[in-house]
Amino acid sequence: MGELDRRQTYEKAYDDYIVGMKYKDIASKYDVSENTVKSWRKRYGWTRNCTPKKECNKTKVQSKINKLREDIKADLVLQFKARDFNSITFLDLIDDYMEFWDIKNRLIQDIKTRGVNIKWHNGKQEGLKKNDSTGDLVKINNQMLKILDQLNLEAPPQTKEDEDDDI
Repeated sequence: MGELDRRQTYEKAYDDYIVGMKYKDIASKYDVSENTVKSWRKRYGWTRNCTPKKECNKTKVQSKINKLREDIKADLVLQFKARDFNSITFLDLIDDYMEFWDIKNRLIQDIKTRGVNIKWHNGKQEGLKKNDSTGDLVKINNQMLKILDQLNLEAPPQTKEDEDDDI
């Protein structure tokens, strides 16, 4: 399995994890062991902010995220069509933009969960290191802006609620 395939697999597994799928089911779906899924959870700081044990409605939280995603994509497609572009390549770039949007949100969640600096332990040694998600977040944002620039589109305006969620 190549590095790109492995990355896509754990990202897909994360999507299943946050909606409440069990380790055993995720492992069988992606043909990996349960311990691999547990390692991904620990390594990438996966958390379920909304679980039945915490008495919250996970479908409501997930549907809110999905609606925002759909609204952003719809706004970009609307801008795209208003400029009379009819290229499948450009529509594919909008899909790429949305994939970056998903990754960006996971990076933000990781930074909120683990912080900007992470403690590390190696036997008797320990210390702090920079959370790699902070640098990756900047790179992802730059890629998103390049895609918008290439498409000659503007970032969808943020609502007041979105501004409260920013870092």
